[in-house]
Amino acid sequence: KKPARVQEGKMKRKMLGIFLFLLSFSLYSFEPQDVVYENCKAPQPEQAICEDFPLPNSLAKNIILFIGDGMGINQIYTARVYQNGPDQPLELEQFEEKNLIRTCSLTGITDSAAAGTALATGHKTLNTRIGVDPKGNSLTNILEIAQLEGKSVGLVTTDQVVGATPATFALHEPNRYNFSLLAQDYLSARPDLLLGGGRRWFLRKKRGGSLIKKAEQIGYLVVFDRKQLKAVPEETERLLGLFAPREMTYVFDRTPETSEPELKEMTQTALKLLSQNPEGFFLMVEGARIDHACHRTDLKRSIYEVLSLNQAVIIAKDFQKTHPDTLILLTADHETGGLEVIPGQYEKGELVQVKWSRKILPLVSAFHSSQRVPLFGSGPGAELVPKADDNTEVFCIMLRSFGLNPAEEKEEEKCPCEEFGN
Repeated sequence: KKPARVQEGKMKRKMLGIFLFLLSFSLYSFEPQDVVYENCKAPQPEQAICEDFPLPNSLAKNIILFIGDGMGINQIYTARVYQNGPDQPLELEQFEEKNLIRTCSLTGITDSAAAGTALATGHKTLNTRIGVDPKGNSLTNILEIAQLEGKSVGLVTTDQVVGATPATFALHEPNRYNFSLLAQDYLSARPDLLLGGGRRWFLRKKRGGSLIKKAEQIGYLVVFDRKQLKAVPEETERLLGLFAPREMTYVFDRTPETSEPELKEMTQTALKLLSQNPEGFFLMVEGARIDHACHRTDLKRSIYEVLSLNQAVIIAKDFQKTHPDTLILLTADHETGGLEVIPGQYEKGELVQVKWSRKILPLVSAFHSSQRVPLFGSGPGAELVPKADDNTEVFCIMLRSFGLNPAEEKEEEKCPCEEFGN
């Protein structure tokens, strides 16, 4: 009997260990039952009150903001199950702090332009607006603030670089679809690094040459494929990477012959170049094609895009280990498709059974939903993440983590550079 009791005690301790192990993971992750739909028809706060956010215990020299376009709780969960099984969260879920935030715009359910503007400026606006308020007035964004602080700034995306999300972090236009003008505007905004697709908008000849030629004239090294990206010298001051005519290729559709770099490679290059600045940097990295896949209700392509973003997060976390003055935030601009998980006993490698609640007709794309989206954070300033309730307040977290006082925000200067191409 005694050996049996000893064996039973060992088994209980083993089961307790497994329970605590799984509990430690659950502290970082969100599960399908955590989905919350917000009423976007209700009045929305037009501007975050950043004065409500205290200075963090320690300040960030660098900020890396990851945005999974269209990535809600269940987009993450389905990717987790496929790669790890349901009980082992992805690296992009494992942060010190987590929260769920609203994404509604002043129009109602948001598009990427209004949501990106909220994240970048702390102000809500109407759908289709890029960095401007409903009246068309320009809103100061976190990239411009970082520039004024002497920091380097970069934008990385798997979308066209003129896509709504990256554009809201640098530009000011009332129409997100005026791609030619947005491409031209980047030469005035002058981020130190701009990587993604959308090459066709820079090849159109205007006023004596293409925008690529003009970019080279003002100091950009321009690259077009993975091989050229890998060969970029560390001392490069300005880098423009245009790796596809429009959006970059879905990860699922890539072959060994695909010349486009992966998101993790673009992130690695961005960190290598931007970190040369002793004043620090701001970097936005967007996994854009999650949204595109979900509009098509294409679960497998969505999963591959989430996992690609996960790899980029691993690169950033490795950087953070040697640069502990770096704040990493990860969120989404909105959820796409109203993805809902059908309960079941799922195992690693399986495609979770789902339904798309925002797909109305079989042949029509799925639409954005009002689901709250995750907000994760680690590093100096991450303790502010639990205070956020709205996407506009992500701007406050970044502003305060840089040690800046909202009341002293600089109003007049927008960019420490001359106008070009206007």
